[in-house]
Amino acid sequence: MHARTAVRALTTVGILVGLALPGTSYAEAFKHADPAKDVQSVDETGGTDQPSNKTADITRATFNHTNTQLKTSLKLRDLAKKWIVVSEIKTPDASFVGFGSHTASGTDFSLSKASGKPVTCDGITASQDKTKHTITFAIPTSCLGAPTWVKAGVGAVVGSSTLFADDALRKGGASENHLTLSPKIHRG
Repeated sequence: MHARTAVRALTTVGILVGLALPGTSYAEAFKHADPAKDVQSVDETGGTDQPSNKTADITRATFNHTNTQLKTSLKLRDLAKKWIVVSEIKTPDASFVGFGSHTASGTDFSLSKASGKPVTCDGITASQDKTKHTITFAIPTSCLGAPTWVKAGVGAVVGSSTLFADDALRKGGASENHLTLSPKIHRG
């Protein structure tokens, strides 16, 4: 066998083996660019466009579903001192609601079943980056029942007397009833 043929054969085998092995860093991701200036003030009568509000205005959402976690990252036009994020997650077997907040006492994130029953789960993380205007939270897939796929949605809310909201996957504010969900994001 010529040296060149042997090198080609070894390279081909190496590529095929590399493709066949499960990658620990692989994740199926869903990325969505949300239009800027689609924030609404919300009350019991509905929503009113508030394009000048930057602190609730999500411009990008990214969901990464790996073997170990579902990680959600939000980019906003500006990041408020106090914020709330709400997440909906649908799996083949269950539905969940996540609730995150940042106040003077820190950043927190909790998870419950859609029924409202809290899910006790170690390893949930939440953080913000004030300079990059980002919010990130990660939920271990074990907390979700290790699903093969998820559909996920997320929205941001800021304000006290007047609430401003934006659904990351919807043009034009947020719905009081539900968040817009992504297509299926398979586990990587």
